[in-house]
Amino acid sequence: MIGRGTRQLDLYDFFSIFIPGATLLLGVVPLLPQKTKVPATAAIAILIVGGVVAGRSVHAARLYTVTEADAETHRDVFIDEIFSANISSDDLVQQFYKAAVSHFDDIGLPDDLGDLERKKHENDLDTLYSLVRSQIHMDSRGRSRTFQAIYDFYGNLYIVFSTFGVIYYGYAILNATQQSRFSLTIYQPVLGSYQVDPLLIGIFAGSVFLFGRYIFKQMRIKYRDIYVQYLMADFVVIVKGPAPQNQFES
Repeated sequence: MIGRGTRQLDLYDFFSIFIPGATLLLGVVPLLPQKTKVPATAAIAILIVGGVVAGRSVHAARLYTVTEADAETHRDVFIDEIFSANISSDDLVQQFYKAAVSHFDDIGLPDDLGDLERKKHENDLDTLYSLVRSQIHMDSRGRSRTFQAIYDFYGNLYIVFSTFGVIYYGYAILNATQQSRFSLTIYQPVLGSYQVDPLLIGIFAGSVFLFGRYIFKQMRIKYRDIYVQYLMADFVVIVKGPAPQNQFES
């Protein structure tokens, strides 16, 4: 079971951490000095190690942004879903709550979902969410883990493309001013060798910024909801165990 969990964790890190990090590194390559020469083997090593490091940084930046903006998280959606089923069916929420209260009988939640109060049981619901996620992680078979990886993938790309927009728009502004042209004679990036009009770079940067913020935000919200739905479904199936198979007598 530990082996299966580790492989799933590696898969999660690859899609949610490494790919966004590697995308960030590859995206800034045009801003490297023109004379930069890196052997192919070293470039691959830098991309692998740097992709993980950059990906972790991007992930941390996204968590910080969500916290500072007081944005709705999957934990918030999970708790809202228990009180009012908008993503899942009422039957699934009822099954989930009964299974959760029965399985974790010492966290202080009432047996009847109708007796649950948001303010009174706020801390208990936070604890329940953490326990459910841990249960599914230890089991390592839930579909919700896949949707969590996709959810974080889009969330991290949201940060990456926003960063691209800011960096290249700033480059376009600097490249368009007379003072910066003097400084760019000392530092010549790869992009500068193509003599691209700063206006086009600025338009491109703005398009990337707006595209990333809209598309990846919408996809993140979509898969956040799917993740919460499958989180409940996975837990019910795991706790109740596999359905008995029909046996036919010969």
